[in-house]
Amino acid sequence: MNLEKIENQIATGEASLLYFSGTHCSVCQSLRPKLEKALSEHFPQLSFLNIDASQHPEIAARYTVFQVPTMLFFIDGKECIRKGGNLSVPIFMQQIERLYHLYYK
Repeated sequence: MNLEKIENQIATGEASLLYFSGTHCSVCQSLRPKLEKALSEHFPQLSFLNIDASQHPEIAARYTVFQVPTMLFFIDGKECIRKGGNLSVPIFMQQIERLYHLYYK
């Protein structure tokens, strides 16, 4: 994973979720598969990018991420949703759904 790839993905304008995690973060490790499954089922055009913040501190700094897990949802090249810490996957899906359907319909 590199910063150029991430910025290129965001620049496409397509729906993208940056998932900042940590190797030694138990919440990150348990939340990621749940999010990936829910996103792939409900939002097939969304790109999911997992970034290990401990291995890529320059990317975390670029997006002002100070804690893991942190989720940044981009659409039309703009950050629309930022969530950090443990969260409810169904509630997060509802937040994404509104913006996603406005963009893709």
